[in-house]
Amino acid sequence: MVKVYEISQDSAYQTFYTDKGVGPKILSFGLLPEKWKVPKVYIIEPKLPKPNFFSFEGTDDIFVLDEVALEHTWHIFSSSGQLFPFTFKEVVDQKKNHFALFKATHCYDCLDEKKTVYERVNSISRYVFHPKRIHVDTPIFTIPQLNSATLFAIEGIKDNQCEELKYCIDKYKLTGLKLTEVWNDGVDTWADNLDDEEVKACLEYEQALMLMNKTKTQEMRGGRRK
Repeated sequence: MVKVYEISQDSAYQTFYTDKGVGPKILSFGLLPEKWKVPKVYIIEPKLPKPNFFSFEGTDDIFVLDEVALEHTWHIFSSSGQLFPFTFKEVVDQKKNHFALFKATHCYDCLDEKKTVYERVNSISRYVFHPKRIHVDTPIFTIPQLNSATLFAIEGIKDNQCEELKYCIDKYKLTGLKLTEVWNDGVDTWADNLDDEEVKACLEYEQALMLMNKTKTQEMRGGRRK
């Protein structure tokens, strides 16, 4: 079954901020230059719990991944937008840790506007999507009918569940993001009825992906973003 989830930040966790408030500026730039650098950041409430996905100045389509999130979801976010590595020294324990800022860059006209129900401008109470317009290669996207701060994630369309955000968040217990189902097509897909051999093949593929993610995370930690 193909499902679409709306992504939002969990306010119970720490949030990154900058003194200059660059979040809205990043939103307006579209694609950022490859050599763009994350400005100096701070955490406004450092004694709140640390998530794996940090909010960035309260914007929902820009957030920060820690190393654990990167090792399990790099393949998802690298195909859905831009990742910019940076380091940050914790105020409480003085540890310097590695992170990556994610900016979504894919916007698809896949909403069925005849069946979608609007409450008001930029506010939808019932989503309906065109399944054939949802791009397989982009697990996370925005739609032009809403402002760019609304992100969506797909489930049930990829060749393997480990290529989907909901699966990775649930399996690896990653924190900081909330995924709310807003639509499904009501049709069973191949992934709903796997035999033992297919399950084994999926697990082997997932292990290979996690190894690649770990390598990419190490490259980013060393300042070499591929």
